[in-house]
Amino acid sequence: MPFTDVTITSADGDAFAAHRFILASQSPVFEAMLQPGGMSEAASGCVALPDISSAALEALLGYVYGGLPGGVPRELVLPLFSAADRFLLPGLAGECVLQLLGCLSAENVSLVADLASTHRLQDLWQACVAYAASPEVQLQVFNSAAYAAMWSDSPATAQAFTSQVDVAAAEEGTLGQHARGVKRHRTE
Repeated sequence: MPFTDVTITSADGDAFAAHRFILASQSPVFEAMLQPGGMSEAASGCVALPDISSAALEALLGYVYGGLPGGVPRELVLPLFSAADRFLLPGLAGECVLQLLGCLSAENVSLVADLASTHRLQDLWQACVAYAASPEVQLQVFNSAAYAAMWSDSPATAQAFTSQVDVAAAEEGTLGQHARGVKRHRTE
């Protein structure tokens, strides 16, 4: 790209050329980083992002430079959501949330619920609770690796999620004894 004046390096060590003006005009975080007299990145023209993969950074820059015509790539939804949250890009965060809503599964609903709790995304949280309360997936959710990880990484969130799934399922009359046993086992 001609006239670039900043280099952004990903976790993978790949360098991406960019324009300060475009980055700063789209993100208040980039603006603060790159404002003259501000942070060290402003003077050096180098921004290191050691926690963002090359693929996620390329998609982030694609969004900043005009959007993602094909939408948010499914495999990048979680890292792009984190990047959008970090760089205060609500449009990209919203696109990621829509993608997350469309790809809930018994294997990932606990992970998505944890993300929703962390970022206070009440609509996404409620969608996760409703999905997990469904009789077709309850047992799979409670036996998933993501649910077990939620208990070890975020026990308060796991307790709230389990309780709300239990309430939603009870209202529907769908929580079977076996799923109740799994839930009790996880909370002990």
